[in-house]
Amino acid sequence: MYFIITAWLTLYSGPAIHHELNTIQFEGTWQCHEYISENKMALLLPHIETYGDDLKGFEFYCENRWND
Repeated sequence: MYFIITAWLTLYSGPAIHHELNTIQFEGTWQCHEYISENKMALLLPHIETYGDDLKGFEFYCENRWND
């Protein structure tokens, strides 16, 4: 099964932003969440560099896509 790792970013200056980060194949949802847990800073760093002090909060999600 393919998963798209997405980031939901909230900013002080405006509305929340939704970014699709990576499309990766995992055996299941837990493996995707484990990947996020182990790579959270690498996934977040580009957004810290882009938005700086305007970044208010973030959350990562695993959205599954079936491999047809």
